[in-house]
Amino acid sequence: MAETYIEDFRRLWDDRAESYSRSVQEQIENGSYRGFLDEVLKDLPADKTLDVLDIGSGPGFFSVVLGKLGHRVLGIDYNTEMRKEAENNCATYGVPADFHTMDAQNLDLEERSFDLIVSRDVLWNLDDPAKAYDEMFRVLRPGGKIVVFDGNYYLYAHDDAYADRDVEKHIEMYHKDEPDCRERLLRVADMAVRLPASRERRPQWDLSYLIGLGASKVSAVSYPEEEVVVEENGKKVHLPFTFAVSCFKRP
Repeated sequence: MAETYIEDFRRLWDDRAESYSRSVQEQIENGSYRGFLDEVLKDLPADKTLDVLDIGSGPGFFSVVLGKLGHRVLGIDYNTEMRKEAENNCATYGVPADFHTMDAQNLDLEERSFDLIVSRDVLWNLDDPAKAYDEMFRVLRPGGKIVVFDGNYYLYAHDDAYADRDVEKHIEMYHKDEPDCRERLLRVADMAVRLPASRERRPQWDLSYLIGLGASKVSAVSYPEEEVVVEENGKKVHLPFTFAVSCFKRP
């Protein structure tokens, strides 16, 4: 049986819940959430109140910004401390969202319950990201949309093209203002490089899997400012680092 890390990650994220919550609050206050929101709401009816599932809600980033627009949000996270931060942030912003402690790979939810499913920086640290996509599709209504934001954060361990984005570079890019977190992030990396999502070039893998599930309008956005540019077979190739994947469930 394959080794699993879900409990290890839960304990590690306990220590980061408060600092991550501050980061989310800053993004909400400075308006940097708008790019995420545009991608999430693209091609959805502007005049409809949506039932939203925020998977791996963390401190409630999407729960707050979508709840403020009047959508009905249910947030789930495997980490209880993150859930508490999400509840506090939603209370601060007057958003009536609900939160539950739950595993994204085994959703205790009814099928065809949501119009929109969102997730940010979650699938890379799952033992079985394919199962998470299966579960998303199960609880999504026909015509509903899935949007996943993620990154090839630990692909450097398996793919030489990403060698210059190792864990030290990752810390410099995303956590240079958190000097006390270095030891914890090195422990995260030690586990993450063993996980399935860290062995695949993404979002190519995600797109293929979603097409296999029968999804429609499957698409991806790569963020140019973070792409890895290499030369392969004499040609310059742009490889995604952070990205967004979206799709719809056929009516």
